[in-house]
Amino acid sequence: MRLFSILAAPLLALGLAGCGGGGGTGGGGGGPPPGPTVLLDERFENGLTSVWMDSSVRGGSLQIAQGNPEPGLQLSGPYSPTIGGGQGGIRGQVTWSTQALTIAFDARKLAPTNSEMEVQIRSFAGAILAQIYIGTSYVTYYFRSGPNHSQVMHQVTPDSAWHRFTLTIDPSGYSEWRRDGLLRHTLQVFPLIDVYLEVVGPAGTMSGGDGVGQIDSILVTAP
Repeated sequence: MRLFSILAAPLLALGLAGCGGGGGTGGGGGGPPPGPTVLLDERFENGLTSVWMDSSVRGGSLQIAQGNPEPGLQLSGPYSPTIGGGQGGIRGQVTWSTQALTIAFDARKLAPTNSEMEVQIRSFAGAILAQIYIGTSYVTYYFRSGPNHSQVMHQVTPDSAWHRFTLTIDPSGYSEWRRDGLLRHTLQVFPLIDVYLEVVGPAGTMSGGDGVGQIDSILVTAP
């Protein structure tokens, strides 16, 4: 895991600038142009580090488990008749400007069939600005801009495979949600603000049993 901007608790930006994730060959100016700046490359090789806060509720928990590739993070949510469905969760302690930003990650929801896994992009103050709900047979993509919000649901074939989700915000604010490279939802102007990432695993349910979701290979870049 590589980290280039840090947010100190409670989510107060230290303003450390991201440092290079790509560059030219120098010298005479030949070679390829610089690549994007890598702000976060999280593969969970070192478990849950200080980049994240455990936000699990009602008995939910986190485990290092199968990844894409190994290892990855599993968010588990047991069901209890006394307290209901638990949810494993992580909240980022890192912020990035939406001036121009790409957030990509692999995710899959394994159980139960009647619960959803959520991945949220939140403002510095905690408001949800973009989000996906990963269900068993559908994925819902969500954007909010000021008082307005929009969401689009796409049916998917139920499976246990990993899928790559990407949120791209260009310098004009135009934004796209994609799944496995396919365009799924757009927004004309994303708010210019600092954001962080939060992942909420599927809740356990009385009829479906424990919730199990997994996330891996989180890559955040800026041009």
